[in-house]
Amino acid sequence: MESSDDDYGPKLTPQEKLMEALSNLAPRLTPKEKLMQALNAPTTAGKKKRKKNKTKRKTENKDQEEAKKQCTKLSPEEEDENALKEEEDDNEDDEGEDVEVANIAYLDHELANEELMHLKGEHTQVAEISCLGSTEVAYFKRRHGDLDEAENIKKPIFRDQADDLEMLLTTTYNVVPFMAKNLCSLIDKHLAEYKMERKIAINFIGVVFNNYSLADLATSRPDRSKLYKLVYLTRALNIALKSRTIIKSNNKKLSGMSEDEQDQAEFRDRGYVRPTSLILLPFRNDALLLVGMMLELLNRDQHKLQVDYKKRFKDEFGGGSDDEDEQEKNKLKPADFKLTFEGSIDDDFKMGVQVSASKVRLYAPFYSSDLIIASPLGLRTIIGAVDEKHHEHDFLSSLQVVVADHTDVYLMQNWEHLLHIYQNLHMEPADSHNTDLFRIYTWALDGYGKHYCQHLLLSEVCNVQIASLATKYCRNYKGLLLVKPVVRGGAIARIPRPLPQIFHKMPGSTLQEINDARFNFFVNSVFADIRAKKITQVLVYVPQYYDFVRVRNHLRKKQKDAEGIEFRHISEYSQPKEASKARRKLVKGELNLMLYSERYHFFYRPYVKGIEHVVFYDLPTYPHYYSEICNMVKMNCKDQCSMPSVKTMYSSVNCMKLSAVLGDVNAEKLVRSEQDTNLFLTGISS
Repeated sequence: MESSDDDYGPKLTPQEKLMEALSNLAPRLTPKEKLMQALNAPTTAGKKKRKKNKTKRKTENKDQEEAKKQCTKLSPEEEDENALKEEEDDNEDDEGEDVEVANIAYLDHELANEELMHLKGEHTQVAEISCLGSTEVAYFKRRHGDLDEAENIKKPIFRDQADDLEMLLTTTYNVVPFMAKNLCSLIDKHLAEYKMERKIAINFIGVVFNNYSLADLATSRPDRSKLYKLVYLTRALNIALKSRTIIKSNNKKLSGMSEDEQDQAEFRDRGYVRPTSLILLPFRNDALLLVGMMLELLNRDQHKLQVDYKKRFKDEFGGGSDDEDEQEKNKLKPADFKLTFEGSIDDDFKMGVQVSASKVRLYAPFYSSDLIIASPLGLRTIIGAVDEKHHEHDFLSSLQVVVADHTDVYLMQNWEHLLHIYQNLHMEPADSHNTDLFRIYTWALDGYGKHYCQHLLLSEVCNVQIASLATKYCRNYKGLLLVKPVVRGGAIARIPRPLPQIFHKMPGSTLQEINDARFNFFVNSVFADIRAKKITQVLVYVPQYYDFVRVRNHLRKKQKDAEGIEFRHISEYSQPKEASKARRKLVKGELNLMLYSERYHFFYRPYVKGIEHVVFYDLPTYPHYYSEICNMVKMNCKDQCSMPSVKTMYSSVNCMKLSAVLGDVNAEKLVRSEQDTNLFLTGISS
């Protein structure tokens, strides 16, 4: 980490410069070692370092200018530096307005370093709680040495009720009063609109403000989803307002001290960089809704909230499709499709948000922001990678709240982008970014920032990939709550017609073994039967794109060797004309098989006609897609000798998907069954 001479005082003499150059030849120091080195330096150097005031910031050196230029590259902001400086000065003037500083229990949950060092084990389930509506909540916590896990859950996680929610927010959770009032008002409207239990809101507030990490795999749209947005936004905004208020208060205290008193004073009030919250969303329409909620939470009757670049934001995020034909088609789509794709569905965006008590600045540079709102794709392009020309992750080093909202949608985009972001959280910064090392939290300097970060993963579906992401990267010392839906009938109960459905268990204990078993079953059973019996109008539904490519390449090879069948394939990359042509051929019975991608179904949601047989290469990510596809099957086959049928391949490894389709009871029976083939027949009342 390089710094200019002016960072710590006047320019160095030639001899001092030589000593500094020699010291740079030593191995790179950790942040804590750098701090200790600074503490052991001569007193005059420490005094000069602490003499950073507003006048000095206005005469920033070249290194600071370069840092700001770099920040500007990391955001869409294109202002000049003078405007940026004026904005920061204005922000300092109105920060903390009407925000109480006294008795703030900010990060009062600090643990001793010895305790944090034990947070490296795997998660252990220590409790199972029925709460948050018709769901099951499992509480996981990383092992603390030989500590009895039962001791960790003496304090109840959930509250049954709260007579005065606003009082609870302000007194127990230290929420800024005006924001607590706005949150209660918005929650009351939301609960009345969607007829939800108040208990769900109180419990979620308790989870979020008690700093637990949460993976909720039953976040239904729009009821729970909107409620959760209000709560986690309040949490993120409260951290931003409180932290800036404390920093300003400490600055004021330091300015009134003598140099000797400043040397003795110790204020730990910041991380390496300013951003404290990261909110990931799949589409621009979700960001538009989120920012609208944020402005409602910060609104006050007495003071008009100033919002910078509001018009630009509405222009860039408020657009949707102008195609009237497409809009008419979307009216016929299912309700969940309309909720997901209403408005702009651009998945490449990123924006920093700077917050104060009376002002919100959108499109702020990342290192001047309190919140970062982005899509995984947008943030992935900013982060880069070690082997790429650009690799920037410092703005993710001090996050206290990380939210991945609508996590299920990322499975339909590119899951690797989300993984890459999580892999770059809380890494050691490559630059100082003009941060006073003497005021950084000690646990951050020791590299324990990841244990103080709260993760919220909110998904509409129960999926093992999302659950594994939570258990791998959610290292919060408070623990992890995993919420799963209680499924009774499953998606299969929504198939009213008599339709035989055969479930084939794929052997294997690893993902590679299961994938190979699934492919071999398709080649030796499904493909062989279609070719031998000349079966037509078979739809093969493939959730994963790498499976889709593998099967497609096999079918092409067989066609080339004159051993194949007549087939077409439709994926999210197919041109509309190609997809329409393939569907017409299926209706006419000119195809033996149509290979059908789950992502195509997600993004277009067509009603596919002409299906006589369905093969699910794997269980769908969204369980209602199973019943949706099955209900498209024709009941009268062209070949009068054959019956319509559904074949589904599954594995016991991913029992979450199986439970969503068959229900918890039937899924457990199939997983424990010694038989590899099981038959279900729907549409017959007992």
